[in-house]
Amino acid sequence: MPYDKTLETFFYMVSYKNSTPALPILLAEFIKLFSSIADFALEILFK
Repeated sequence: MPYDKTLETFFYMVSYKNSTPALPILLAEFIKLFSSIADFALEILFK
């Protein structure tokens, strides 16, 4: 998946430049992605 690769590269660059762990950002991004997937799934299920 190109999205995953882009995200991976982005977080690598962010963590490399800032020398702060990219984990909180990655976690926030994952939660956002997960909640949008969950919303989409719920919409389909309860139509």
